[in-house]
Amino acid sequence: MKANLSGREQSGGPDELFALIHTIDSASLLLASEELRRRLSQATSIMWHWHVLNRAEGNPLWIALDDASHCLGAYLRGETLPEEAQVMRDLADELDALYLLMDEHARDD
Repeated sequence: MKANLSGREQSGGPDELFALIHTIDSASLLLASEELRRRLSQATSIMWHWHVLNRAEGNPLWIALDDASHCLGAYLRGETLPEEAQVMRDLADELDALYLLMDEHARDD
C-alpha cells in the first residue's frame, strides 16, 4: 500500500485505495494474535474514514498505515507489539465519536 502513496498522498484513486484497505482488513482476520487483529482493525477503520478525521497532525491515512506496518513488522519478528501511539488513540476516539453521531442521525431518520 505504501508504494501507492506518493508524497504521503494517494495516487491511484479512491477505488484502488479502498481495494487495498479491504485487502488489509480481510487478511488480518487470518492472524493468530488477537491484539494484532485489534490494532489492524483499528488502523483500517481509520484508513476507511481518513478524509473526515481532523484531530491528528498529518494525514490520518499515513498515520494508520505506519502504525499497522510497525505492528505487523513486530509480529513477524516475534516481538511485542509497539505501544499504541497517542495519535492513534486520538484518531480512534474521534472515529468512535463519528460512529456515535452517525448512529444518532440514523435513529433520527
